[in-house]
Amino acid sequence: APDAEDADGFGSALATDGNVLLVTGNNGVYGFTRSEDGGWTPAGTIAAPEGEDVGFGAALALDGTTAFVAAPLVAERNGAVHVFEWADGAWTQTGEISAPEAAAGGVFGSALAFDSDHLFVGAPLANDRTGAVFAFRAGEAGWESAGELASQQLARNDQFGMSLATGYGMVAVGAVGHAGAGAVFGFMPGAEGWMEGGRLVAFDGAPRTAFGASIAINDDGVWVGAPGAGRGVGATYLFAMNGMAIETVRKISPPADLAGRGLLGGALAAGSGFAALAAPGADNGAGTVVIYEGEDTGWSAVASVYSPAEGFDAVVG
Repeated sequence: APDAEDADGFGSALATDGNVLLVTGNNGVYGFTRSEDGGWTPAGTIAAPEGEDVGFGAALALDGTTAFVAAPLVAERNGAVHVFEWADGAWTQTGEISAPEAAAGGVFGSALAFDSDHLFVGAPLANDRTGAVFAFRAGEAGWESAGELASQQLARNDQFGMSLATGYGMVAVGAVGHAGAGAVFGFMPGAEGWMEGGRLVAFDGAPRTAFGASIAINDDGVWVGAPGAGRGVGATYLFAMNGMAIETVRKISPPADLAGRGLLGGALAAGSGFAALAAPGADNGAGTVVIYEGEDTGWSAVASVYSPAEGFDAVVG
């Protein structure tokens, strides 16, 4: 980050669309673009509205030049989502979505996902920490309610809606407390609203791994973060999909030079042929984003985007 400092949490949230990457740090949300040679260069900063800097950017979604930036701790933890547009080399706010009554105190905006028609917003502490997910779509008067995603399998403390992603014709919803180890629920649009499909779980799941803390979807499959795995080292699972069926599951561990409680998989973003895996606990909390590239035969870390120590130049490569 251009204004990096120790423990600035760089990489605490990510979003990507094509060759654009958004990364949250304590001082705002930073944009990056990928060049033809694979390098990443800064592309503007989104600053928090006055009085909303705490938790600003806790979740991100990106649709072309439109950025959705969550602020789940505002309005007495009811939360809100801000909408920004990239134009003329800068990000400008164009709208805001407030929490519905059903999300009261639920940290609305803890997770975001966007598809071609809908924005999905998670409120994982709603309903006594059971969690909830709300859908919105753009209308003439702004962003309007488009229903709620629900499951009969949920229980108190599941924190349903902690993470969200869209792809393969479904909405994937993380519930980090489900059955102690976490799970990802799939939903599809139906004639009577959003219909629940199957669930993803870790093949080596264990309590407090926070499986489902983050989700990303690209052509390679469904990526699911488990930052609590290995006592905080973190891991990410890639579920290769054939339609709605799982073909293979691959567990991706941190690179050798990322030691300690890095919390790999604390945030994820995936684009065409690459995935960005955040380790917000790395480097004493300064944070690192590890870029992986690969295919069916395997995935390798090829670059890192991180905040340098104060007084040193940024390193991206």
